[in-house]
Amino acid sequence: MIELVMFDLDNTLLNTPDLEQFRGQNGLGQKSQQWVDQLGHAYDAGSNRLHYSAAHLNKIAEHRKVGVFTRSPRAYAHALLNKAYPGFTWAVVIAFEDVANTKPYPEGLWRAMKHCGVDSPDKVALVGDEKADILAAYRAGCWSFLDRGLWAAKPSNENYWALERIPDMVFAGPDELLARLEAPIESLPELERAGLSALVNGSPRFDSFRHLIPLAHGGGGAFINSMGRLFSNYDELKYRSSWHQLTHEIAAHKDATVFPAHWIDSVRTFVRDSWPVQNVRDTIVTVVPFKPGRAPRLEHLLAQLANSHANSPISRFNNISFVPDLMSYKDGVKSHNKEHLDRDDRFQNVKDHLVVKDPGSVLRKHVIVIDDVVTTGASLIYASKYLRDAGASNVHCLALAQAIGPQ
Repeated sequence: MIELVMFDLDNTLLNTPDLEQFRGQNGLGQKSQQWVDQLGHAYDAGSNRLHYSAAHLNKIAEHRKVGVFTRSPRAYAHALLNKAYPGFTWAVVIAFEDVANTKPYPEGLWRAMKHCGVDSPDKVALVGDEKADILAAYRAGCWSFLDRGLWAAKPSNENYWALERIPDMVFAGPDELLARLEAPIESLPELERAGLSALVNGSPRFDSFRHLIPLAHGGGGAFINSMGRLFSNYDELKYRSSWHQLTHEIAAHKDATVFPAHWIDSVRTFVRDSWPVQNVRDTIVTVVPFKPGRAPRLEHLLAQLANSHANSPISRFNNISFVPDLMSYKDGVKSHNKEHLDRDDRFQNVKDHLVVKDPGSVLRKHVIVIDDVVTTGASLIYASKYLRDAGASNVHCLALAQAIGPQ
């Protein structure tokens, strides 16, 4: 159970894009009553300031402690909170001057935990609106909740950067948070959720982002769907990875030939829900091929998926075939990890060596390509490109997990 909910202040709790003049260097240090009054007048001059009302916060506070973690100065934060939420008692307020390093560093969350007597970061959630909030939560080992309720109708690059970090929960405002806070597991990416509980409310979650080919290699890219996250082996992420089940599952099945049932169920859900818009009845499910010298791990997963389909068809209205050797790597391909290839070298390696073995077999068909953990996305991007070049009508790229780094 989440015992402490920490909120970002600006553009999460409150709609304050026009109050920048009171933040930063202008807000540091002790402030006069005149300055506080000026901030209050500027606040009153705006409209729709309250994203979270006192009623929302009181509802959360019925069963949890509620605090604030902001990069804004202390005088600004306290003056604004007193103005917006008179009478509400915050469990803790962590402002810019209260820590040596503010977000995206985790110190403020750890200080809040200590102040509130919370003994484990998995009992804490940070609700924010941007990338720095997500990174701070990950580094602290906490839950990361992304509220996009105050985003513009057309998301900015900063908004996309936040989404690409795949927070635990993505929602659009306080009412939705209240509805989902009691069971945050149900909001997780599908493969993570499936390993922890049955889905009672909502829909399966597959996070889709466009991964790009470096311009030096011609540009372009493909959308890659991820079923979960792998917290990479960085010291900054050790507190979050310590209790992240899928990260441990992937490590435990690094050389597996049999995979957990919920992995197969999650892939089945994606296959079921990813039919193309156009009228295509034939679907091929395949995998990124193994490289010479490596075990055919994904091929074993595909065989398990095919056996599951044979016992209980994913769909009775489409022809689904499972083809492990649709693609292959030519001799000379390098191992990305063993050879320690950088981003550019990974793209060049896949570009030069991946081939569709029988191009005619994919003509006018829908193809789903599965990979394990996506980092640069090179394997899936070129798989998509070469399958389309061969005449596939539609290609869906699916990764079991997206690698999450500390930046």
